[in-house]
Amino acid sequence: MRLAIMIPRWGIPSEVWALRSAKALAPDVKLVVADEAPSEWEGVPGFALSPPEQLLPFAQRLRRRLQHRISPPISRPQLLRKRLETLEIDTLLIHYATFADSTREIWEGLPIRVFVRCHGYDIHTNGREDLWPHRLHHDGDHYRAKLRSLSKDASLIANSKHTRSSLLADGIPPEKISLQYFGVPTQNLRRTDSDTPLRCLYLGRMVDCKGADLVVRGFASALKGGLSARLTMAGEGPLLTTCELLAHDLGLGEKIRFLGSVTEAEASELYQQSDVFLNHHRTGPLTNREEAFGVTLIEAMSHGLPVLTGRSGGVPESVIDGKTGFLVEPGDIETYTSHLSNLGQDRSLLEQLSKNSQNHVRAHFSIEQETATLARILESQ
Repeated sequence: MRLAIMIPRWGIPSEVWALRSAKALAPDVKLVVADEAPSEWEGVPGFALSPPEQLLPFAQRLRRRLQHRISPPISRPQLLRKRLETLEIDTLLIHYATFADSTREIWEGLPIRVFVRCHGYDIHTNGREDLWPHRLHHDGDHYRAKLRSLSKDASLIANSKHTRSSLLADGIPPEKISLQYFGVPTQNLRRTDSDTPLRCLYLGRMVDCKGADLVVRGFASALKGGLSARLTMAGEGPLLTTCELLAHDLGLGEKIRFLGSVTEAEASELYQQSDVFLNHHRTGPLTNREEAFGVTLIEAMSHGLPVLTGRSGGVPESVIDGKTGFLVEPGDIETYTSHLSNLGQDRSLLEQLSKNSQNHVRAHFSIEQETATLARILESQ
């Protein structure tokens, strides 16, 4: 197999799972493609669909523009199409259905097997924008028609049963959909210290479907009930300011800190320094979106962090209520507070859930399982 991987953004902190997946598929990967891909990654050539021309010296930019007026250049999509042919790429793995649709001119008609990994926002056809929730993220029935058309020329890979169900509901034939969960590296289990405040972590985008604001409310309620704990919130998004204001108005003071966006290394350190992972997943009241799977959930559990969150979307496919953490009905702050307080007071329960979490990830969400399943899908057609 000679594989090319395409993704809109390459190497950003929130999508480290894409790099892990690419590394796991070596040495079959012959090309990586993104809007601003590096010229080389892990010894694999890269192709940038949108090279940063503005970084070129002014004289060179001016000379290029004059040349283009005389002889129009070959477009980047056309160049990539030729590159795929030159490298004899026979398999193309594209992340996100939206990106696959917008790049059809590149791969359509080539003698290449095309696979599209569907992740969440690209299949929530009634979802709304994060920053402007009055606007649909996709154009409704027209986008559903695009998905159905895409499935005629490509095989779709769902990251969860929830995603698969959404695709089926939009009219995608079941034989065109494969199920494949992401995997994460195994970690060394660290022990909790019963004499210190409970160390809570929220890591991810600050969006309504992850319930960042409900996490702050639940944490404040548990503190009011006597819980000794601290909360770290890492990530950016439209609810960041809301959460900061809530923390101020609820008088959380030094009990909560906001870090903004963090690197992969910083995220790993935060997992190691924490005892429990907090989200409060729900159908976003503004965006109307749900968590399709949640890579950070299995990352947290791989470090031995039990997860406390809402029962929504694809979350119950990884978090087992009462075994690897607790699931509450979305919006149930009272039950959420009760579980959080119990985890702080009963460290033996916390330790058992910690072991269960790590064992669960090793058994069902390892890198080796992801690689084997994905390779089987890519080679099966």
